[in-house]
Amino acid sequence: MLVTAVLPFCDLRRVMVPAFERLARPGWPSPQGNLDHMRGIGRIEARRLTGFEGWVGENMLALRLPGAALRLPRDLPAAGVERIRLIRKACFFDGLLNGRFEFLFNIDTTGHTPATARAAAAALLETRIVIRRTGFDGPLRKAAPALGRLWALATVRHGSEPALAFVRPSRPVVIIEDDAQAPHADTGTPAGVGLDVALSLDSSSGKPIEYLLISPRGPDALRRGERFRSEARHVRTYLLRLLQNVEGLSLLFGEKLDSVDSDRVQNLLNEYTRQINRSRQRVDGVAPSQIVDYCYSAFERMHPGRIAALRVDLQNSSMRPNLVAKILTFLALCDASNIQVEGPLMETVMGDKFENIDVNNSQGTAIGRGASATVTGSSILKADATLPESLDWLAKQVRASGHEDADAEAAMVAAAAKKAAAGDDDGAVAWLKKSGKWVLDIAAKSGSALLTAFLSAKFGIGG
Repeated sequence: MLVTAVLPFCDLRRVMVPAFERLARPGWPSPQGNLDHMRGIGRIEARRLTGFEGWVGENMLALRLPGAALRLPRDLPAAGVERIRLIRKACFFDGLLNGRFEFLFNIDTTGHTPATARAAAAALLETRIVIRRTGFDGPLRKAAPALGRLWALATVRHGSEPALAFVRPSRPVVIIEDDAQAPHADTGTPAGVGLDVALSLDSSSGKPIEYLLISPRGPDALRRGERFRSEARHVRTYLLRLLQNVEGLSLLFGEKLDSVDSDRVQNLLNEYTRQINRSRQRVDGVAPSQIVDYCYSAFERMHPGRIAALRVDLQNSSMRPNLVAKILTFLALCDASNIQVEGPLMETVMGDKFENIDVNNSQGTAIGRGASATVTGSSILKADATLPESLDWLAKQVRASGHEDADAEAAMVAAAAKKAAAGDDDGAVAWLKKSGKWVLDIAAKSGSALLTAFLSAKFGIGG
């Protein structure tokens, strides 16, 4: 079982601190292999498996981490854990805002169930780590602030102000890839690649720790070994990117941006929006929709209750109108996604199963609590569909439209569907009013008498 403990950080200094410059070497996002190094972190080395699609910061690694001497305990800290072996310590940075420290472990356990996998990962987080330069000596789960400080000190000249307040560490994300998980009892699983992807939170030790469990589905031996590793790496990488990029923008937009160069903010927004959309496309049909919505809803978790006030601040700000409009679109997407995952997380994301998945064309079927729909969708709306079903259908059509605002608009339509399912037609209308005219045009052409009547009554169109 492979377990990756990810300790992310967001470096806002080049945006928020006037005239701040990181060290020119190493040359992130394109360091020169075996030539560059990071003071207190280590030498840049080539990665054996290159990053997906040439993403910056992932083809090269900062390995060895001599300033972070991780020591494994002599006594294994949990029942059922036979061995913990450290495989790799690494530091990634994308050259913009987001970076992460990763610790990859191989863990042998006495059983292979979701519960034992979680217990083993939790035991791993209690592993002692010593970061000499920052004076940290404690469990891995508490090391994020010290590692953020290590990054801040390693990327400025000796004696320069590191602006520590603008290097924001986040809580750990733990990714478990277990190809020895017992398959589900479902004997009708079709041939092909199969993955189960489940997300859970553990708040027992303070700030929530996110656990992402990826395991094979079905007894087919082809689902294991190298093939499973490849598919699991696909899911792990894109979901982690999606989560961290949304969080990076959320941290940025939680700051006072009036005095910040609008060009710099817009460049960051454009790049991260592109990456977020690409990540979403890569995991659609592979990861449960609730997990994707959880990634998008990061703003509300990081700044609870602030979206409404921030909208007012943005509309009254001195920033360019087109930039304000893009930020408001991002906030609408976050707000709509938060509606999808509100309530106990365990009720919305645990127990979802995916089968017959082909990660090359992102087709599959979602089965489980709150996820009973064919991911590939259909361009035909059932004649007897209810209003919530009709709006869910509309959300899928919007997302598949290829429009540059498709993800944001689809999230708002999905939020309207949830309101309609709860019997709140006025709430559904409120969300649909935020949609663009092109979205309502798709709805008006759906051929559904119910949806057409609803639009005619509420918007005066389609009748």
